Amino acid sequence: MFSMAPRSMNRLSRISLAPVWAAMASVLLSLAWLLPNHSMPWMSFHSDAWAAAMLVVMGGVVMVRARQSVAWHGLVWVVALLLPLPFAHHALGLLPFAGQAWTASAYIAGFLLAMMVGQHWQGWRPRWMGDILFSAIGIGAIVSVALQFQQWLEPGGDGTLSVWALGSNSARPSGNMAQPNQLATLLLWGLLACAWGVWRRQLGRAAALIATTFLLIGLALTQSRTGALGLLVLLLAAWWWRGLWEAKNTPWYATGLALFYVLALLALGPLRSALMLDVSGSMVQRLGHELRPELWRMLLDAALQRPWVGYGWNNVVAAQVTVAEGYPALYHPFLQSHNLFLDFMLWAGIPLGLVLTALVLAWLVTAARRIRRAPEGLYLLMVLMVGIHAMLELPLHYAYFLLPTGLAMGALNASLNIWPMGSPSRIAGRWLLLGALCLGATLLGLIARDYFKVESAYASLQLERANIVNSRPAEPPDVLLLTDLREAQRFMKYEPVAGVSPAEIQWARDATVVWPSSRSFMTLAVLLGLNQHPDEARDWLIKMCRIVPPDQCESAPARWAQARRFHPQLAAVEWPPEESESASVITP
Repeated sequence: MFSMAPRSMNRLSRISLAPVWAAMASVLLSLAWLLPNHSMPWMSFHSDAWAAAMLVVMGGVVMVRARQSVAWHGLVWVVALLLPLPFAHHALGLLPFAGQAWTASAYIAGFLLAMMVGQHWQGWRPRWMGDILFSAIGIGAIVSVALQFQQWLEPGGDGTLSVWALGSNSARPSGNMAQPNQLATLLLWGLLACAWGVWRRQLGRAAALIATTFLLIGLALTQSRTGALGLLVLLLAAWWWRGLWEAKNTPWYATGLALFYVLALLALGPLRSALMLDVSGSMVQRLGHELRPELWRMLLDAALQRPWVGYGWNNVVAAQVTVAEGYPALYHPFLQSHNLFLDFMLWAGIPLGLVLTALVLAWLVTAARRIRRAPEGLYLLMVLMVGIHAMLELPLHYAYFLLPTGLAMGALNASLNIWPMGSPSRIAGRWLLLGALCLGATLLGLIARDYFKVESAYASLQLERANIVNSRPAEPPDVLLLTDLREAQRFMKYEPVAGVSPAEIQWARDATVVWPSSRSFMTLAVLLGLNQHPDEARDWLIKMCRIVPPDQCESAPARWAQARRFHPQLAAVEWPPEESESASVITP
């Protein structure tokens, strides 16, 4: 009897816990798309920080366990060379606050580390990386559709899942992604996750068919034109690469699922009416309110006005403010241009922007021409889905899309050997990457430490401005890195006076661009008027009504009249008469 115990213990010791750890990693990573925390002043911080933390943990495991040499590829070096660029922009005055440079460099560093981890992981356990990544995507996508139904059928938010679901437009529910097009891209990734599960024989075809049908219903609920375009590309890829798939009828399955999506779209309107739910405009009807062409025309003009160095990394608002007076009102501050390649030109100037655009396109073409196996095709389609979205919006400005994309691109670098540079190094390369991960973890910790202080101070400021009894006076947060958010909060409490220094006036201009609100514009205009800059004050009032929502512009003349009564020195600054005329309202 006792002799059997060692044998059973030996059998237990031989059982691998790798599947358990992989499942745990998938569930934890999926939370990057499921956390309901989306609050001001940094809406995506909690999701982005969680995605970054998971990258650090998984990357650390890969670096410690994997023993193969670290290879270097051309695109990795390009991204590495971009790391100091935001600080160069700060030194040149394009990014007025160091916090802007720290944040921009943190995202660049995250993408760089994700590519390095992805290519190292691919060389160590390629299928394990895909299992964890696509399982996390699948979990996030399936749960997000369940949250969509909660938001769609119970728009009041008083259901059993409401505590876990972000408030959303019931006409276009978006789960906890806060924006329908963001969820659409996650759901397209979810379709690829189902394909990965079938290829790995972890998901039966019947189960995969049910899951994809469920995801396509969610995609239809988003009413996303970007999602529809991505689905079309997936369908074309299923036919173009039909030799990659083990099942020869895969393209026909894809065609049938695409037709189901079209039927779901057509059925949504009548179904909403029958259930007495909110009815949104169709995807075709929303084309009449399309802002992107006007936005791109305006920002292209801004790029031409500063062609050599641009406006600073991730500083598109400065470009919008520069040219806003000469264009129709868009009634919205744009932190990004809604086109990645135009962003490059606005951030870094036209020459460098065109070089980065050419490199990205060349990498995609090189990868597409070398695809020979199904997993490589799925990774590239994952990159293409988020890339299509990046041509129309800003998914890669969020770490929960940027970092998985970096993992997929790194895996393709390794498996397709795209632009290899130098000899692989086992010792130096591995320790260098592990050290870089440690530095990345430190940077993430410092940013998180700062942001929690910023978030607390911002909440106190909102209570103070709402005149809540017994609320503590809000003080600017004591931060090390996120100085831009600190200065924005300082400016929210700023009271303009006469006789200030030119440096303080410039600080007010910079803070307004960092946090472009009607109050910021109005405060800056009063400050300029009190300090003998009446023409510039009037210009900023015009900019305000081109950028802030129309209802805030409509109330601005009365607020300006009140400011003039309080400050007689503003008598020389008349409210711009053209801004008093009623303008057509365009909803972004």
